[in-house]
Amino acid sequence: MKKKIKVSFFQRKPRENFDYSIEMFYKELFIYNSNVEIIIKKLPFVSKGFFTRVCSTIWCFFNQNEINHVSGDINFVNFLLKKEKTILTILDLYSLNRLKGLKRRIYKLFWLDLPLKRCSKIITISQKIKREIISNFKVESKKIEVISCSISSTFKRKNKKLNFKELNILFIGTGENKNLERSIKALKKLKIKLIIIGEIKLKYLDLLKKNKINYLNYVNQTQKQIFRHYINSDILLFPSEYEGFGIPILEAQAVGRLVVTSNNLKDISGKGAIYINPLSITDIRRKIINIQKKRYKVKKIIKIGFKNLDRYKLKDIKKKYLKVYNSFYENIGSN
Repeated sequence: MKKKIKVSFFQRKPRENFDYSIEMFYKELFIYNSNVEIIIKKLPFVSKGFFTRVCSTIWCFFNQNEINHVSGDINFVNFLLKKEKTILTILDLYSLNRLKGLKRRIYKLFWLDLPLKRCSKIITISQKIKREIISNFKVESKKIEVISCSISSTFKRKNKKLNFKELNILFIGTGENKNLERSIKALKKLKIKLIIIGEIKLKYLDLLKKNKINYLNYVNQTQKQIFRHYINSDILLFPSEYEGFGIPILEAQAVGRLVVTSNNLKDISGKGAIYINPLSITDIRRKIINIQKKRYKVKKIIKIGFKNLDRYKLKDIKKKYLKVYNSFYENIGSN
């Protein structure tokens, strides 16, 4: 009988009113019937402040296993883990691009430079992020494994006749990179309903009121609740300025909703989306208006979206993770 390999999978503790699609993905991914036992280790503290981060790092040291896998913007916790037994997942480099000055230097050192040196394998979720890691750090390509994401089986096809006269537009995420501000300005005075998932900052609330946007807002939604929002929507507007991957695109395609997303996410959504320039309010507005005028294209794009999902089957992604864990375990002694 093949030996059971124990993997400590370290995850961040979610902040209040913040939801992370990637953790939802991992929850379903790590239901294994194999020689690999995934032990989810959720940090006892939110990643905020020096003291709590030090405590989290020490906690991880005492929760090591045969393989240690760190994921979800808590890269620093691998400082005390055994390098030869540690895998690090880099989801994106958004903060590196966003931060400036001293904050950027601190982030680069403690979230990227040192953690990348303190692991023997790197997993990232797209070729785009792999290219960014290689171009910004002295990391060999062979050290990085690209394994894309999949979606929960919760998201199933639910046909719906689009309400072209008053589109129900689903908008997931309210971080700065999600581009909510430009989207609000682009939708000014249009006959639509905007459904926003995520905590809305005061400046966005003021902008919604100023631009007379009819909207609903929800936070801390479960997978089933988010699925219901897809069912009730006509389109997903996902005009993100920066994404490591873009799980909502696949969720919308699975349900059978039209995807309107950024032209920097073509690798993920294929031809199953309408693309916009995320930096252009005019382009976002024009594409939304054109949906009502070019109805004949909508069904075709949605159909292509279903086919695009073949690239992201959960069973195939599980196999890739199992292959990495088994190979990594066999080579621990030589790392």
